[in-house]
Amino acid sequence: MTDPLDRLLAADPLAAVEELTGRRHSEWTRQDEILALFAGMSHATATYDALMAAGDTTICNDLDRYVSIVERCGFEKVLEDQVAFAGNDIHPASATQYFVFAHRDGLLLGFDTYTSGRVNSGNLYYNWRPRDAEAHVSIGIPMGGMYHPDGHYEGYHDCREAFVHRLGRLRARGTFVSPWERPHPMLRLTHWAEYKGALPSDRLSCLPDWVKEFVAL
Repeated sequence: MTDPLDRLLAADPLAAVEELTGRRHSEWTRQDEILALFAGMSHATATYDALMAAGDTTICNDLDRYVSIVERCGFEKVLEDQVAFAGNDIHPASATQYFVFAHRDGLLLGFDTYTSGRVNSGNLYYNWRPRDAEAHVSIGIPMGGMYHPDGHYEGYHDCREAFVHRLGRLRARGTFVSPWERPHPMLRLTHWAEYKGALPSDRLSCLPDWVKEFVAL
């Protein structure tokens, strides 16, 4: 892994402290804990600065900046949902949003906002064929999904941090498949406040025809 950004994204500062001290996390002294806190903060700052310098997304994104970046990557907004959050003992009632963006290479991006205009959580979904059998393991992206013996991968990953960089890694190591060869078993277009609300299929049915065609509905 020679790319400096790859190394930053893959780094585990807490594991580095364990190696440095020779003690597991459960055995740390107060001084070890302070060192781990400093290491974690330093790593977070270095990663943030590198991503901002590259014009990429960070773990905490302003909505307008995030949208401008994904649109620059060729994604089109295909759905915007207003979601009313009833509130609870900790968080007040608010109106939040759920967005779906799609790319004509066969990628589907779903994410939500919280009470402010910031991206809260979301995933990028795709069907992908790696150029070598171990690419989905060695690519350096925390991916989930289902890998098939024929080399087909129904993948997804957290869409918040390093969106541009990770999209480029996937393109460099494989090919996106469109239309999808199989329905995606992990596809969820559900807002964080909807645990007992609308099913993901409700949003899928509202997508444009060109998106439904590559999603293999």
